[in-house]
Amino acid sequence: MKKERKLQRKFRTFFIILIFIFLPTAMVFQNCSPAPLSSGIKSSESTQNTPGETPAATNQAPIANAGADSSITLPSTASLSGSVSDDGLPNGSVLTAAWSKVSGIGTVTFANASAAITTATFSAAGTYVLRLTASDGVLSSSDTVTVIVASASTPAPPNQAPTVDAGPDRSITLPATASLNGSASDDGLPAGSTLTRTWIKDSGAGTVTFANASAAATTATFSQAGTYVLRLTASDGTLSSSDTMSVVVAAAPPPGSGNILNVPSQYSTIQAAVNAASRGDTIIVQAGRTYTETVNLPYKGPGTEYITIQSSALSSLPAAGNRVQPSDSVNMPTIRSPYAGSEAAIRAEPASNPPSYYKFVGIQILRHNSTQFQQSPIYLGDFGTGQDTYGEVPHHFIFDRCIVRGADNASTARGFYFNVRDSQIINSYIDNFWQDGGDSQGILMTNGAERNLVANNFIEAGSENIMLGGADPDIPNFVPNNITIQNNHFFKRLSWRNANPRRVVKNLFEIKNGKNIILENNIFENNWYEAQAGHSILFTCRSDGQAPWTVCQDITFRYNIVKNVRSGFNITRTDDWTRIQLTNNINVNNNLWIIAGTAMGDDGWLGMFAGAGNNTTLGPMSNIKFDHNTFITTSNSGSWLWGANDSGDPLFNNFVWTNNIVASAAGGTWSGLRNDAGATGTAALNNIAPSQWTMTGNVFQINSSGYPASNNYVSNIASIGFINPSQSNFELSPSSPYKGAAPGGKDIGADMTELNKRTACVVSGQRSLCP
Repeated sequence: MKKERKLQRKFRTFFIILIFIFLPTAMVFQNCSPAPLSSGIKSSESTQNTPGETPAATNQAPIANAGADSSITLPSTASLSGSVSDDGLPNGSVLTAAWSKVSGIGTVTFANASAAITTATFSAAGTYVLRLTASDGVLSSSDTVTVIVASASTPAPPNQAPTVDAGPDRSITLPATASLNGSASDDGLPAGSTLTRTWIKDSGAGTVTFANASAAATTATFSQAGTYVLRLTASDGTLSSSDTMSVVVAAAPPPGSGNILNVPSQYSTIQAAVNAASRGDTIIVQAGRTYTETVNLPYKGPGTEYITIQSSALSSLPAAGNRVQPSDSVNMPTIRSPYAGSEAAIRAEPASNPPSYYKFVGIQILRHNSTQFQQSPIYLGDFGTGQDTYGEVPHHFIFDRCIVRGADNASTARGFYFNVRDSQIINSYIDNFWQDGGDSQGILMTNGAERNLVANNFIEAGSENIMLGGADPDIPNFVPNNITIQNNHFFKRLSWRNANPRRVVKNLFEIKNGKNIILENNIFENNWYEAQAGHSILFTCRSDGQAPWTVCQDITFRYNIVKNVRSGFNITRTDDWTRIQLTNNINVNNNLWIIAGTAMGDDGWLGMFAGAGNNTTLGPMSNIKFDHNTFITTSNSGSWLWGANDSGDPLFNNFVWTNNIVASAAGGTWSGLRNDAGATGTAALNNIAPSQWTMTGNVFQINSSGYPASNNYVSNIASIGFINPSQSNFELSPSSPYKGAAPGGKDIGADMTELNKRTACVVSGQRSLCP
């Protein structure tokens, strides 16, 4: 691995009144934290009806529709095309409509504030949220619309491409259909445009039929088994963007197919059973035994049925979808590498007909039982001439509820060397991977990694818990791609600080080469200043010099918690030393960053945007967007957001920093934004992204002097209105001035309700307890 360089860097409040009609079935709802149904649910007294009598109709709240978002340029007025409707109850009631301003810098004058269809006049340019409320005198509801008002002397805000989320990956068994839970949103530009949504199949062996290809939420039917990548594209008529998700479709098992092979009662070794197995067979391995051998996975001819290697005590392990723990090892067989060095416990070699369709369930996989260095206990795929074409890449592997461990007293470079495609590491426990004097990873993907899922695992390693790239791919023009990393607990044990031997601690996650990557619903915990500066999330593209196609592109980092770390992130535009592609399309939203600073070894930087060092003529990185994040620093050390354009040339093309909160929980303030030359605030923005930056709607705990005016500035954390910052509860209280103050009526900062829901079971891994 190449050595690192130093210091690089979302109405009406719409409680759907669920009319639970107990006739006579009772419904029991479960979630991670059971609580009684209380506030927000409308109740009524029960009514006895005389037989033959028709029950009285129940008054329902009116329906308000504020119409479509729009944009105007002063002195124009905005046409508001709202509508209200009602059920006519209570009898004799009059339906009223009322417009009001929710947010915006100036005043708003309505031609007729009591008419659903009217016009609005604005005193100043800015972004305004207007509310239409409908009332029948008893019940009311509302809806909002956003109007972007541009000054006559300044250009209208640029049209931004829609934001698209294709939703989570799915696994189904035929003949089931897959539910697609995508979403798409837009800024309402160009004015009068209509946002369209379209599903298509990107890849997959069979045909895909969508129930409604124009709906973000729909279902898909598949003609045959395989792994499919589906793409959701949204267009405003001018700009479009897309996101992908994968569906692993398993064939319906034919009645009576698949043999059971038992180890050791029929086959003395797992390898012997694997050699004898055919597609669709299941190998049952006796739990509690250790098999010291290298299991080489051979090609088994055409077909898509998995060969499954599983524990004889599978029923004693956590149910499917839940993570195992080290204590579950007693109900697992163990495969241990027979030799130190490069000998693995499980290996799949590339070939013109590569090994494929193997599933490991409830297996413990360990390194060699010695103090000697070991490369990796699981080695799938390879590098070099053996895997220099796409057709040679091994594919379709599943590791479900497995334990993969290093050792306290011996260096192990990595847990998974995962150069495979269409594969999954799920519900597993991967820990104690470190190397004295060298880099280590829990999972490493470099050459051939494509359409892989890493979900609901505990992952611990010294240098990088997961890394994409780090060595140039031997497949020409290949970039690790379409990889989803979700619901994992990334962790480094604190006893590793200043340990001897060293653990060579660097970061929690890094992309050196990757595109179309989604990181969501993860918890990243503990990272400090040691072998590097302590930046925790890195999108820092690097090449060894033989892969000029290397790129960091189309990366989404959302609904994650990063905590107890020295620094948040490091994003570079290109390599310092070799000519590669420019970083572009990075979307970071709805994350909570808790930055410990000096408690973890140095000043508590939010993060760093780094230049190109020697490569200063390639241009700026493009479309870097941070929206709805909450950054909390917990020490009084310097807490800068640093734009390191030491060469002086522009660092960004379209840098967006909107609706974020940056605050200090230690009584100080945020240090601010600066560049290498010492410029801060607006001056620094103009230097690193001249005419190419947007910094609006944020809350900064800092003096406003020298910073963009279209933000909120506070002197202390209490002014923000968090519910309980001393207990790390950074959700905005109902009385906070920033509650619902962002466009669309969203809170400024991360959507903490959604974030907490998504990460509720990440530490335990028991997802059956979570919604």
